[in-house]
Amino acid sequence: MEFEKYCKIWGIYSAIIALLYLTYGVLEVVYGMTSWWLPWIELPEIRLGITLSVPGDEEMLNICVPKIIADPFAGLVLVFVSMIFMKASINLFRTKVDGWSFITVGLLLSGVLFTLNILIVLADGADVYYPMLWGEVPEEEWNILTDEWMFNPMMVIFMITIPLIKVYKEKEEFLSKAKT
Repeated sequence: MEFEKYCKIWGIYSAIIALLYLTYGVLEVVYGMTSWWLPWIELPEIRLGITLSVPGDEEMLNICVPKIIADPFAGLVLVFVSMIFMKASINLFRTKVDGWSFITVGLLLSGVLFTLNILIVLADGADVYYPMLWGEVPEEEWNILTDEWMFNPMMVIFMITIPLIKVYKEKEEFLSKAKT
């Protein structure tokens, strides 16, 4: 495949990921700011994703993937990551060497956010079930599928960024072709 075409394909893919991060980031900032600092305004639950029906204990659980959470700071992080992927996209369109560098940083940040979300979900579960260590009954029920942090955009969009590892792996070819 021609090198410039290769860069443009991955640039488009990076731009799509950047737009996803930006969209969900802005929605989380607005939704979070409104629910945190203007609690008297009741916002409807935003379902911008795929709704999955999963059998639960008593009824079907409807889970929206990705689920927008009311956290403006998580939204700001998503906007920041979107800027990195957008810069990668611009550089890839121009076939600049910096393109793979921004892809690498974006992948690293996406992976760290994914890992952080996994740790948050595990901490939520441990918070509910740690009384069982002392033989007590947990005060509330917890389900990993209904946890607020389980299917948030940081986790779901990371899965979509995984194909960009190919750009990182082919950086030597990218560097040699960019020099010529």
